[in-house]
Amino acid sequence: LRTTMTFGETIHEIDRLMGSEYLAFDLETTRARAGGNAIITAVGFSDELGYACSIPFMKGLQSSWTTREERTILQAIQSLLSSPDIKVIAHNSQFDMGVLAYTYGIEVGNLWRDTMCVAHVLHPELPKALAFVRSLYTKQPYYDHWSSLGGDWFLRYNAMDAAMALEIALNMEPKLEALGLTTVYDQLVGKLIPVLMGMQLRGMKVDDSKRDEAKKFLQQELINTQKELDALAGETVDALSPKMLGNLLYNKMGLPTQYNKRTGKPTTDETALLKLAKKYPSKMFSCILKIRGCRKTISTYLDAPLVEGRMHTSYNIGGRIKDDKGRVASAPETGRISSSRSIVVGSGTNLQNIPHGVCRTMFVADPPKVLVSVDLSQAEARVVAWLAEEDRMIEVFETGRDIHRLNASWIFEVDIQDVTAEQRQFAKKHVHAFNYGEGVRTFASIAGLSIKDAKAVQDSYFKAFPRILLWQRRIVAELGKTRTMTTPLGRRRKFHWVWGEELFKKAYAYVPQSTVADVLNIALIRMDNWIQSSGWDIQLLLQVHDSMILQCPPNRTERVIEAMPVIFNIPIDIFGRELLIPYDVKVGPNWEELEEWQK
Repeated sequence: LRTTMTFGETIHEIDRLMGSEYLAFDLETTRARAGGNAIITAVGFSDELGYACSIPFMKGLQSSWTTREERTILQAIQSLLSSPDIKVIAHNSQFDMGVLAYTYGIEVGNLWRDTMCVAHVLHPELPKALAFVRSLYTKQPYYDHWSSLGGDWFLRYNAMDAAMALEIALNMEPKLEALGLTTVYDQLVGKLIPVLMGMQLRGMKVDDSKRDEAKKFLQQELINTQKELDALAGETVDALSPKMLGNLLYNKMGLPTQYNKRTGKPTTDETALLKLAKKYPSKMFSCILKIRGCRKTISTYLDAPLVEGRMHTSYNIGGRIKDDKGRVASAPETGRISSSRSIVVGSGTNLQNIPHGVCRTMFVADPPKVLVSVDLSQAEARVVAWLAEEDRMIEVFETGRDIHRLNASWIFEVDIQDVTAEQRQFAKKHVHAFNYGEGVRTFASIAGLSIKDAKAVQDSYFKAFPRILLWQRRIVAELGKTRTMTTPLGRRRKFHWVWGEELFKKAYAYVPQSTVADVLNIALIRMDNWIQSSGWDIQLLLQVHDSMILQCPPNRTERVIEAMPVIFNIPIDIFGRELLIPYDVKVGPNWEELEEWQK
């Protein structure tokens, strides 16, 4: 490990690294915050097994170099990392590459492997931190405590992280090849990294006036609902205080105490309140839930920090990260993308959970552009139908009918044309959950039905689509043999879980959710390539599970939409039958007020 170099030796070392075939790098930085970029404190490089170096940039609060020396070193690093001939390796590259691009304007030319993302492809259920991954792919003893020792030990820690990334990447290759997952990484995950990084660094414009309106609206809702709750309770109630609510509900009102199944302790969480509301109807419960919802919306979304009027996020392809409050955000095992506060820009929030309504009106296109939203249509339900070879359900889709509206008409016993948007959304969320093993009791509790009526709905569903149950039985049988599920697009997951219903539910959901996620991400990659080749002023802004949002000049809207049939032409072969998931396109000035595209 080389950690002590003069300026001349540093430049010479970077020049030497220009001849590398493989080059792993690792950054140590200060923490980003809104209005304060992450600053590099050290950069580690490793180009051969058993060797690594660390270039310091900070000694305490002082720079390690003169201004001219630092500028020269950064220019040399830019030349090094932008080389198309070097196979670059990093662990959690979206952070390291993001800091280089956002703070220093340095672009990485040829990211070959992100070892965190490769680990996510190989072992979706296992931790992805470098310390854990190196325990799988190297024999390196623990050294993480070096980082807190300061001085040369800190630089040794930085150099060792780069050395580990190189060793891990090379040792992962045979595993990728053996499991047939090289293509999944090369053609999907690896190409997705720069697309998502560009989106999260770009952020999305927020209309301050709309944001203020939304906040004032919700604050007034809070005041009105709090007055109503206090009147119903006969005292001032803090809806966010489990102790106060527990005392009110279980002691003063004498309602049966609800317990957290995991901890065994009394709880006043949402599940408990909904259960009590069903048995002891009172407006009090809806007031408590509404207050909680308003407060969360304000603190999480409307008070989220902005940078230069934009809301940012971090998209998590694999692994887990901690935000500035120590909360962990993980990428789902299915390959779906999760979202959290930006660790590069140091601001923003989870942009995949922004609630409909006033919150979404504040997200706007950069004037004079418009937003274009492309949403996969009933995607997971379609994949389930094809996987189950359920011809009757397939016929519903192929004739253009809406499966969620059809299911809602059964539940609420209304004609299909009279189904409301709320009823359809309920069916989409909860009847579709039968496909993933949701039980009658859970459904009854959520739907507000008796066990008998809930069982009747479930029986009607499986009577209409009997092959869904046969598909579930096939999955359980396959788990019994291999504990492994593979999607039609090649993603693979081994299920390390206690045998039983929870394991089965995870397995039922895996292939449909993973397939839909990969279809959308393939479309994102294609869309990004199309935008770059067009040379037009168009930008991708958001990925929200089964939809994407971009912005474009109004006079380019029609051309963008004309490109969609090619971009979304992603046929999926399922048991010899092709599935092409359709999509809906909407256009509008803000995220909430999007309307179906009319030519």
